[in-house]
Amino acid sequence: MIIASSSNPTIKQINRLREKSRARRQDQLFVMEDWKEIRMAIENGYLINQLVMREGALLPKDWLPSSIPISIVKNELFTNLVYRSGTVDVCAIAAAKPHPLSSLQQLKGPACYLVLDQVEKPGNIGAILRTADAAGLAGVIVVDAVSDLYNPNVIRSSVGTLFTVPIALCSLDEALQWLEGSYVLTTQLEGGQPPWEVNLAGPVALVLGTESTGVREPWRKRANQFVKIPMFGQNDSLNVSNTAAILAYEHVRQRTIY
Repeated sequence: MIIASSSNPTIKQINRLREKSRARRQDQLFVMEDWKEIRMAIENGYLINQLVMREGALLPKDWLPSSIPISIVKNELFTNLVYRSGTVDVCAIAAAKPHPLSSLQQLKGPACYLVLDQVEKPGNIGAILRTADAAGLAGVIVVDAVSDLYNPNVIRSSVGTLFTVPIALCSLDEALQWLEGSYVLTTQLEGGQPPWEVNLAGPVALVLGTESTGVREPWRKRANQFVKIPMFGQNDSLNVSNTAAILAYEHVRQRTIY
């Protein structure tokens, strides 16, 4: 049967999960789009509850036989169901994972964690996850999360790396306790050193805050050292995802040569 009504329970569930963080938290479910993200999720241990495909779309030739239920949706209804309506022919309902600090490896060797202190925008979180994956970082710790980790904008901007990067969600106190004894470096405009003058080879935790207020005071007190990105123009700040990329690849450079 082809779904043609927006009142269909599957359509209503997808819209609810896509639009409401409370629904995602309560149901422990989320929605993703496109075969690439779905494959990455499956390969990294995520449980897919249901596939929803556009009418006329085909399964990829290398898609293995699966017990995942598949629903087919009329073209116009499917177009309204997804964000990337012109390029996507499939979406999926999947089970969220817990992300405790205990799931992460302790800092050792040439390891680097990015610590996001109340970073707000889902697009920034997704972009930082993409950087962490590309740079081969040990993981990302999201402290006192403002945005839902399974927000569609996080998934989309991460290009599926939400499923590949080790991630922990925790409070400020939990993060400070977990990092006790570790080398912690925070970004700071005043008093910081350029990243190439700081030991980022690892093991190191790089703490990034919001663009407006930076990291909170407990991180400043805890930091072993401060780092700043030199600014030569009239602007006084960088997007937090850009800062993360610069520091992550300075870590890559240093861990490679030291």
